[in-house]
Amino acid sequence: MNVWLVNAGDNYDTAWDYLDNMGVGVTCLLDVSQASYHSYTGVPNSYAPFPVQVVIDRHGIITYLNGQYDAEAVRAAIDAALADG
Repeated sequence: MNVWLVNAGDNYDTAWDYLDNMGVGVTCLLDVSQASYHSYTGVPNSYAPFPVQVVIDRHGIITYLNGQYDAEAVRAAIDAALADG
């Protein structure tokens, strides 16, 4: 399983400073142009700019997408994706 953060809109230095100050140790991908981020706008439950959680299963299918933090729901989606063998 891979877990990545995606920073939408910030340049490298801004994103790095934030992640470093927060002690985040997860790989962060940059979406400077926000092209990937905007591809998720307008979908159900994607009404907050951040955080947006996306779970993509091993087949490349988005199985969970939510624009508001829901720890139980995202954990259940991750568990389901991991169980799909």
